[in-house]
Amino acid sequence: MSGNQEKITIVSCIDYRYDALVCVYLNKQGLNANYYNCATAGAGLPLGYCKSCKELCGCKGCKPCNAQVKTLRESLNVNIGISIGLSGIKTIYVINHQDCGAFKVFLGCSGYPETLGSDNQKEIDINAQVLTNSKNYLTCKNKGINVRLGVV
Repeated sequence: MSGNQEKITIVSCIDYRYDALVCVYLNKQGLNANYYNCATAGAGLPLGYCKSCKELCGCKGCKPCNAQVKTLRESLNVNIGISIGLSGIKTIYVINHQDCGAFKVFLGCSGYPETLGSDNQKEIDINAQVLTNSKNYLTCKNKGINVRLGVV
């Protein structure tokens, strides 16, 4: 890929099981090594967490402003800001994955399945909600940015 083509920013999870899948997906999109990778636990979860927790969790013990998630979100915002400043990024991909440990930890009372494949529809619904909230957060915080969503 030519250095003249638009670079993008990827928000992906730190989970080692999905690194290769994300690379294969991005390569198939023609984005071979033409992106900044901002990896964090839960991928889009820290960006859409506050609203997602309020919408998805029914337990009074939840912490929609969880300090650990806030730290992850702040780190992502710094990295995204750096990538925008360095290369004029106009597109951010947020790529969540199945069987995410961060979802199990931070959205425990949402009904997120503990076992891969045990309730695929619930997992899809929760990922869709978190990704939608992540997109809304990013487009509000970064005017003019295009956000693409995905799940591997």
